[in-house]
Amino acid sequence: MKNCILLLVLLCNYLLVGQTNLIENPGFESGPVSWSYNQLHHATGWTMGCRQQFLDVDWCSPDLYDINGNQSCFVEKGLYPRDNGSLNERYAHMFNKSTDPITGESIKATIIEPLSEDYSYEVSCYVSREINVHDDDDGEYNAPLQLEFVLRNNDDCDLEKIVHTSTNIAAVFNYDSCDNAPDTPSTDWRQKLGNFNLDAGDISNNYNKLEIRIKGKATVLDPIFIDDVKLIKIPKVKACFEINNVDSAHTEQSDYGPKTVNELCLPKIEINGSCSTNEDGYHIRISEFSLSPWTIVTDYYNGWVASGTAPSTIDLNNLISVPSANNGWTSHTFDPTKLYAVSLSVGPIWDSAPFQFFRVKDCRKIEACFEIKNVDSAHTEQSDYGPKTVNELCLPKIEIDGSCSIGEDGYHIRISEFSLSPWTIVTDYYNGWVASGTAPSTIDLNNLISVPSANNGWTSHTFDPTKLYAVSLSVGPIWDSAPFQFFRVKDCREIEACFEIKNVDSVHTEESDYGPKTVNELCLPKIEIDGSCSTNEEGYHIRISEFSLSPWTIVTDYYDGWVGPGTAPSTINLNSLISIPSANNGWTSHTFDPAKLYAVSLSVGPVWDSAPFQFFRVKGCRIQTNDIEENSVLNIYPNPTIDYINFSFNKQETGTIQVYRFDSRLMYTELFNEAESLRIDMRNYKKGIYIVRVTTGTSNEVYKIIKK
Repeated sequence: MKNCILLLVLLCNYLLVGQTNLIENPGFESGPVSWSYNQLHHATGWTMGCRQQFLDVDWCSPDLYDINGNQSCFVEKGLYPRDNGSLNERYAHMFNKSTDPITGESIKATIIEPLSEDYSYEVSCYVSREINVHDDDDGEYNAPLQLEFVLRNNDDCDLEKIVHTSTNIAAVFNYDSCDNAPDTPSTDWRQKLGNFNLDAGDISNNYNKLEIRIKGKATVLDPIFIDDVKLIKIPKVKACFEINNVDSAHTEQSDYGPKTVNELCLPKIEINGSCSTNEDGYHIRISEFSLSPWTIVTDYYNGWVASGTAPSTIDLNNLISVPSANNGWTSHTFDPTKLYAVSLSVGPIWDSAPFQFFRVKDCRKIEACFEIKNVDSAHTEQSDYGPKTVNELCLPKIEIDGSCSIGEDGYHIRISEFSLSPWTIVTDYYNGWVASGTAPSTIDLNNLISVPSANNGWTSHTFDPTKLYAVSLSVGPIWDSAPFQFFRVKDCREIEACFEIKNVDSVHTEESDYGPKTVNELCLPKIEIDGSCSTNEEGYHIRISEFSLSPWTIVTDYYDGWVGPGTAPSTINLNSLISIPSANNGWTSHTFDPAKLYAVSLSVGPVWDSAPFQFFRVKGCRIQTNDIEENSVLNIYPNPTIDYINFSFNKQETGTIQVYRFDSRLMYTELFNEAESLRIDMRNYKKGIYIVRVTTGTSNEVYKIIKK
């Protein structure tokens, strides 16, 4: 069963190849293996061509090389057949020793099917060339050589049609003689391929032979080797296209009668090439044209566009607008006053569709339209031209909506400070092109005026509630302008500063010049406030002061300044603000002192509404004031001290001891392991109160120490 399937596959392949390749015996394989002066005649379907190397000598012809033949040294020591398999052992050899490129050797193949104008044809062969390693006295060795593919009728050497000329054939392998051959024969074969069409006149010549010949001057030592010749018919390539986006059409007189001229609406000047068939790459010519006299005035584009099939949309604007060799390195645009012609050609044969003619016009209805957004209220004001509507807009959103504009291609905005009487522009804040495309639904006027540019005289502006403004939008490409609309700005937001003191341990009242005041007692080190209850703020400001209730006065400011943009957060650390020297605290670092009273207030922008002062004192919470507590893990002595402080544990303990200044600054830390006592040298410490934290595996206690 497997053998039957294999036989069927081989038979199908044979039939397909037979139907595809119109050359009989394309690899020179069929025919008796024999050698003679006309050895090529032993390959079925092949004969010597019309060219003969030595005129009037019939014993010299192209050679047929076979692995087992007379010329086997070339095969075995110089060049392998292309496939180097049992079914592909031969190839042809030609040379062209002549200073006249029209003489030399050539070979002819039999075409097994009549040619037709209904098809396109692809012709090809594989070629290899020996590198000449001899002296180059005449300057002719390794000269440029090409192959010509020629159609003939039997042996008629007077009637020919050259259907393809290959590119130059590069020399690819070294060979000197059979006695001095390379170690490894070459397998380098290069395909040369071309395409052609035939017309009715060509078909009447009854071409039935394909001749291959060398073109170019060469020597005997510049041989060309040929294998696997093909002539394939393919469905005929046809160029076809239509013009897209036609608005209307009319006829115009020409030297060859009336011609249809399409009228196209800018900017879409497009053609559709998808009706073209079997193409492999496409070429476009776009020209300014004259119907009388019938001539191309100038080419706007004339060149290959892309490989593959022609798409349904080809934008002619894109092709002519980019400077390239295809439009003489010049950028062009279509002009409504001129006539144009366009044609499309498709490859690989480059069949061309006839020119089609067109003119361009702008069919769009251009209209600028916009409305002011975020209007809070409106009123009328008198002007030199009667009452005018003035919109009142809430800061910060000063925006317009231009999406009602139609047909635009780019938009322009003018924003001006304005006077209604006298009716005049006081100054322009912005006057320029904004962007290409259509005007969007949101255009932020703040952004336009705040960035210095040529459109606002390189000046940054902000809207002022005391002034009147006018705005207008224009749209392109005609720059139709909508009338000015007028507005004033105001801050509609309800700004309110609000905060509360966090981490309150206890509260008491103290007398002041204005009656009793609430004083919060806060546990060091967390002295914080929460400003998140403030509303609509845009930046916040804090004042932290040492305060006296009687006389009612600020003793000194610890911090008085702007803190950050945006909304006030839920946690604002007052210790951090006063501990960093800055202009807001007189470039001085401060700490909170338990002996003093403090006031804090928060203000929020942009109006800087201020919440009232709140008062607080600080203290160290969880501080042991006795030298010895019944449940304490250690005994501290002497306290107060002037030099050393001793720590005595009730038992051996492992843990950490830390000494803090009363402003929470860490002064000393030590790890201890199975210790019964410790000593800390405090001779260099300043006088004051210090906090000691002792952490063991079973406790975490805080003590107050006084340094005298």
